[in-house]
Amino acid sequence: AEQPDSFMTSAIVTTEGATNPEYAYTTGRIDTAHHFARTYGRMDVRARFPVAPGLWYAIWARPWASVFPEIDVEVLAKTVPEVWFVNHWAGGSLPPEERRKALKVASIDPTAFHVYSVIWKPGILEWEIDGTKFMDSTRGVPTTPVQWTINSWVGGWAGTPSPTTQFPTSYDVDYIRVYRQDGLLGAPAIHVTDFSRHGGAPYN
Repeated sequence: AEQPDSFMTSAIVTTEGATNPEYAYTTGRIDTAHHFARTYGRMDVRARFPVAPGLWYAIWARPWASVFPEIDVEVLAKTVPEVWFVNHWAGGSLPPEERRKALKVASIDPTAFHVYSVIWKPGILEWEIDGTKFMDSTRGVPTTPVQWTINSWVGGWAGTPSPTTQFPTSYDVDYIRVYRQDGLLGAPAIHVTDFSRHGGAPYN
């Protein structure tokens, strides 16, 4: 059975023209860094995303202190919208199949609300949309706590915004919920905000 954990939120994440003249765009980000992390369980996010060239959205997780491993749910708002599920366990110059597993889903309309899920158990990760499984990965499965992030980008993997791409733009997150699963003892990470009471240093 799944039990609700201590991280639930709703948000509207906005991307707009730059407030800093050094950059072309300003984007929104919400994360649980230094507040919440967990090993194993289930993540559900109910969200909808606007479609326009150059926009790129993500719900993703990784440990606080390292780049890998990384668990991704990503939406690229190209001419034909793409939802990507990715498990990154390494980087560098390794061939793609030696550092990640990924699946592109182009059969849904991301402008409508859907529930995107990641189920994480020892030795396996699974990705679902509205309760239907699309991918699993048994290689490079994380074994330590991860933090969760929801954010957006402009350009890069999503290509260049076109003249029809309107700013500001936003995507709607109805909820993001992280659950633990009975019988899976994955250590949560605890961040102490008042260091003076614990010897002057944080601990996990």
